[in-house]
Amino acid sequence: MIIRARPKYLKPYFFKDIENMNIATDENEMFFNSGRSALLFFLQEYSSYLDKELTVVTQAFNCVAVSEAILQSNSLMYLVDIGLEDFSIRLDTLKSIDKKIDVLILTHYQGIVNIEYEEIVLYCKENNILLIDDLAQTYKSSINGIEVGTLSNISINSFAFDKPISTLQGGSIVINMLEKKLKGNLKYSYVNLECQNTKEEINDIKILELKYKYSDDSTYNYFIESDIFMQKLLLLSIKKELVYTYLSRFKISFFIKLFNKVYSKFFKTSRIEILKIGQNKINLINLQRQNYKYNFDLISNFESFLKENKIEIAEYKNEKICWNRYSIIDKNMTIKNILRKFNVQIGNYNWSVHLGDKHINNQKVLKGSQYKNSDIASKCILNIPIWTKFWSNNNK
Repeated sequence: MIIRARPKYLKPYFFKDIENMNIATDENEMFFNSGRSALLFFLQEYSSYLDKELTVVTQAFNCVAVSEAILQSNSLMYLVDIGLEDFSIRLDTLKSIDKKIDVLILTHYQGIVNIEYEEIVLYCKENNILLIDDLAQTYKSSINGIEVGTLSNISINSFAFDKPISTLQGGSIVINMLEKKLKGNLKYSYVNLECQNTKEEINDIKILELKYKYSDDSTYNYFIESDIFMQKLLLLSIKKELVYTYLSRFKISFFIKLFNKVYSKFFKTSRIEILKIGQNKINLINLQRQNYKYNFDLISNFESFLKENKIEIAEYKNEKICWNRYSIIDKNMTIKNILRKFNVQIGNYNWSVHLGDKHINNQKVLKGSQYKNSDIASKCILNIPIWTKFWSNNNK
């Protein structure tokens, strides 16, 4: 089975070494228990700094984690459509908004840099709009030689399992350009945050190690995706190797699905808890960054494969894309049907329902336009695992 979500820069020895390391970290980066908690932390602090309710613009084709953070910060969320060229916001759309914008969250989808990045940065500066680069799915991509995330006021990262860098759960804020007083307020509030429970942090790392070990092309099993169930077993002090044995060898798929459904309904809350993460996770992040080396040959091989199958691919001029999942519109399921023959695990993982539909009756959500392109993307996007060894030989 070809997997869909494997950390690409984790090495087996990382898990043994992280407790004994203390790698220097950029003083302008703050680490949280999730990407959404990082975003919520900043919006709350910025709202307090300005002493006003924020109007936050973001795209409708987006993760619900973004909307949860915006709404929990008591901000107004202004949703706009995307362009299908890069699955991100268009400058003309921003210019058409007739309300004062306080914050723009600019999403860079699956490694693609917004094709109007520099122009949007300039527009935000000219109109006193604080710009947040959403880099949850993007790392080290660039446009015109400019690395994404370096021109905004801040950038937000996520370290979930299907992200370029992973700690299973985690996120961060990187401060680029902020007023001195605001920056000071952020750092003061961050220092005084409660830290994630050490046992939870260790269990996250154990699950990540387990998922990494058993998510190779030759060993992948559906059951290792059940993070909640694995965590509960590990909390019972069951050895992680036995956890995998239980999940993979016994026929308990129905029980796991039932467990996850009950847990999500009765125990999981949508309220975001803002916590710092511990040094072990920070070390793991830094080790992955130090070892980051993107394999562009896999992309070249995969695109050759598509062309040989008469699939038209997008051309991204002046961009160096470090794809997370290769993403393409597949209206007629042509690509999906071709890849299914090779047992590639593909699908619409980000995002099958756009935020305009998800928050259709919420009074705190302002509708900027119709979501024609967001509708197309949410129904027809195909996310393809590109980091697997499967593409190293340009399979045909």
